[in-house]
Amino acid sequence: MLGHIAQLTGLLWEHADVIAVLQAGFIGAWGEWHGSTNGLDNVRDRRDILFALLDALPPSRMVQIRKPNFKNEIFEAGALTKSEGHDGSRRARTGHHNDAFLASSTDYGTYPSPVEDWKDWLAQDSRYLPVGGETANYNPPRSDGPNAIHEMRRLNWSFVNAHYHAEVLASWQEQGVMPEIRSRLGYRFMFVDSEMPASVRSGDTAYLSIRMRNDGFAAPYNARPVYLVLENQIRRYEVRLDSEDPRTWRPGDIKIEAGLQALVPAGVYLLALWLPDEADALRHRPEYAIRLANEQTWDAAKGYNVIAQDFKVDR
Repeated sequence: MLGHIAQLTGLLWEHADVIAVLQAGFIGAWGEWHGSTNGLDNVRDRRDILFALLDALPPSRMVQIRKPNFKNEIFEAGALTKSEGHDGSRRARTGHHNDAFLASSTDYGTYPSPVEDWKDWLAQDSRYLPVGGETANYNPPRSDGPNAIHEMRRLNWSFVNAHYHAEVLASWQEQGVMPEIRSRLGYRFMFVDSEMPASVRSGDTAYLSIRMRNDGFAAPYNARPVYLVLENQIRRYEVRLDSEDPRTWRPGDIKIEAGLQALVPAGVYLLALWLPDEADALRHRPEYAIRLANEQTWDAAKGYNVIAQDFKVDR
């Protein structure tokens, strides 16, 4: 298995730009790290396979494993703190997938006893990591939609299998919660308002304050740049906001404060927020940029979100 993982390294690096996250696999039934007929469901072998996968991936990508206590045993450390969340360590690149979501009181053993303590552990650790999975058993009232929303919000969910388990997903539709789940999985950024000067002299700095809100269950888990764009029919000027990291834009209010130096000729400009993919090959492909949830702010041809139509630069 370790030899096979090593063989995959070049392929994983070549296509890293379109890999969201890699689930570990390799051990046991369905690759879910249980029931190994080769005796691999132990801490040492789980550690070796996880570390091999993390080393085979570029540092920008993460691996998900099946149970929070597995991660705790492998790293012999607690849940990630804010200072550790995006430090690039193996621990900070190990996320979680739950492929028995709401299936039983323990999610088919996803959480050992005490269950609520492990959920608290995961709620902290997953603030900085990808969480997703699938349902596995129709088990009302635990598998009901309102409880799914509660758990997804608590545990920072970003995705769920749209095809399994069919009976659970159908119940969410019947209970009328599927639209909310679809819209809130991962991040859901909305522009609220902004404060900026009516005009700025060319060469001077305009100080902007942009307020947004994240109504999703989580923040983005892969790094992404943030730009402000000034554009009119003749020119385009962009400035990267290096102080901003969308991975820190947790659910709730978001405030972006920036000084925009107007190093452009006098004129009237469109002002936009641009959140492109980090990869060079995808940066200028609009379908890979983050779109805010507002109406009439999205420029689908250019992949950015219009904040103001009449930003004035004077002579």
